[in-house]
Amino acid sequence: MLLEKSKVARVDGHLCSALPKAIKTMTREEKVDSIVQPQYAFGEEGVTITSLPNGFSPIPPNSMLHVALELLGILLR
Repeated sequence: MLLEKSKVARVDGHLCSALPKAIKTMTREEKVDSIVQPQYAFGEEGVTITSLPNGFSPIPPNSMLHVALELLGILLR
């Protein structure tokens, strides 16, 4: 799934559980290329077409994900 730099993929209001863990370890402008095992991605359920915004493809159950991240900045609240 390719996304514009300014967007983050959310499915049913939740990120793939591996992404927040990866982001916590990153520094500004760092790039990470990782393989996410199914249990840390979307597991046995996958992602159905009805839970996705327009333009996104479903993710089959038990899929391994290839995720390329770049942390552009940190927004403090």
